[in-house]
Amino acid sequence: MLINILIIICTGLLLGSLLEFVYKSITRHKIHPPKLVEVQMYLYTAILLYILFILKTHFITNILIILIFTTGIEFLIGSILFRKGEKLWSYKNEWLNYKGIICLKFSLIWLSLSLIALYIIYPWFLKIGLLKIY
Repeated sequence: MLINILIIICTGLLLGSLLEFVYKSITRHKIHPPKLVEVQMYLYTAILLYILFILKTHFITNILIILIFTTGIEFLIGSILFRKGEKLWSYKNEWLNYKGIICLKFSLIWLSLSLIALYIIYPWFLKIGLLKIY
């Protein structure tokens, strides 16, 4: 069980950091590695997804939980950072944003990526023996 959690955490951190790195480097036109505070969002989400994977919850339930959780984590971390004067991201110019911290577009992106992990990557890990269900 512990090895499963470590695999999930490492996968979430690696894929999340890679996506963050590529996206920010392209949009900012310079190399931009993600900061630790940004990466922790991927850690928490990976753990949530693993729990949903084990529990085999209903698809619609998963959508709601993932959407609320990922948006909530982004809002919480963003709010703390903004209060400290750090702006690692800003959604001010995005449609349906709240204080530039969260927006519908990125909430749906996080949802889509999470569903890919939950329904494609994790089952594949199980199939090749990387994960085991106890």
